[in-house]
Amino acid sequence: MQDRTMKRNDTKCDQGENRQGQSTMPAPNRERYLRCISEILDQGTYGSVNPNLAKMSLSRKDEETVTFQHSECEKGDTPIESSGSDERKSTLWRELKEELFSNPRRTSLFLLFSLVIVFSFTFCALALKYGLNRNESGSNVAPTLTLVELTSSPTISPSASTSNLRITAPSAAPSRSMQLFSPTLYAPILDPTGCAKHPTPAPLPGKKGVAFTLRPEGQKGSWIENLPKVEALNGYWNYNWGAYRIDAQPMDMEFTPMIWGPWFVPEFIQDHVLPQIQSRRAKRLLGFNEPDKQNQANMSVDQAIDFWPQLEETGLSLVSPSCVDPLGAWMEEFMSRVVELCYRVDWIGVHWYGGPNVNSFKTKMQAVYEKYGKPILITEFAPADWSATTVQNNRHSAETVLNFAKEAIPWLEEQPWVMGYAWFSFEIDRPEGTSSALFNLDGTLTPLGQYYASVRT
Repeated sequence: MQDRTMKRNDTKCDQGENRQGQSTMPAPNRERYLRCISEILDQGTYGSVNPNLAKMSLSRKDEETVTFQHSECEKGDTPIESSGSDERKSTLWRELKEELFSNPRRTSLFLLFSLVIVFSFTFCALALKYGLNRNESGSNVAPTLTLVELTSSPTISPSASTSNLRITAPSAAPSRSMQLFSPTLYAPILDPTGCAKHPTPAPLPGKKGVAFTLRPEGQKGSWIENLPKVEALNGYWNYNWGAYRIDAQPMDMEFTPMIWGPWFVPEFIQDHVLPQIQSRRAKRLLGFNEPDKQNQANMSVDQAIDFWPQLEETGLSLVSPSCVDPLGAWMEEFMSRVVELCYRVDWIGVHWYGGPNVNSFKTKMQAVYEKYGKPILITEFAPADWSATTVQNNRHSAETVLNFAKEAIPWLEEQPWVMGYAWFSFEIDRPEGTSSALFNLDGTLTPLGQYYASVRT
């Protein structure tokens, strides 16, 4: 039917006539139009014509009418019908949109291509705006990202300087070979050791913490026994040397879980730490407890390093293992390996049990901070007399220790690099720590305990 209709109207196309038999275009434009129509007919009615290049619309108001429309056939200096050019353009534009958006796949490709174009122009604009700096001579150069070398080897020995982990900027100009283009766009943010930086940990709700065991009911140091003591000291945060959070945990204190030693690390994380993360209660995680002491965690550095990635995977802020000696060989080697392997340690855990000399205490805390260049969290501290064999022959009086606390604690509150502290409350019948006890045997507060409970910021 299409072939017969087209042949019937072929004469009208050749003559360049409208439906009334009148010519509607000058001869040059009519000849161009006829050539286009001939090309379409030579290719076949619809078989080989690219639908994106040629549109053949059959409008049959009667058996004598076929209207051909082709993009190339209407490029003459004078349109086929001057009076209907605007309407014809509108019709073509409408047909183009229908053709484009009627096919979902074609529509998706069109939108994807448009997004690529927009993204490309945006990227170029940002690169031009931020990718170039001007040096002193006025020429454009790429912004420099300086990888500062350590002042000494990352490996720390016991005799090494206490500042060998402190990073300082080089005095000489950075090498051109160490420049990266547009680090503000895609280059990772690096610290001077070449390791990726991590977000600054959120501070504790307050510095003063409370450390008491909260074991299951029926055990020594159970939560039934110690929870009233925790509440009486008015701390901002607390921990219990374990990963578990008791149901009766005071809501006004932030509980901080700990991975105490090398036993059942994956299980403790899975069973105790992850639920606290999911409930948005845990914000930081304490590392191993005194791994350098035989009757405590008693771990090698290799063991601690092997387990550390599992702690990192929690996404919590991490406090380093708290050693008996935070400046000793174990901690030095651990932190050296952390730097070497680009592991994450956010705060340094510190234990301190010296004499009630405030200046000595301050010097030790300052040395730990300067050695590792990270904020410190003092998870255990109290004066102790390790030579005492009885309560009576302890060399430090309760009054002396109280005066120590009244001077040391305000100082800790003032130091921006001290994130928090937790006084270790010895039992009052312990010879080495009787004068540092916060509670009497009947559970009432000692004068030292009363002072500690009164500290609020």
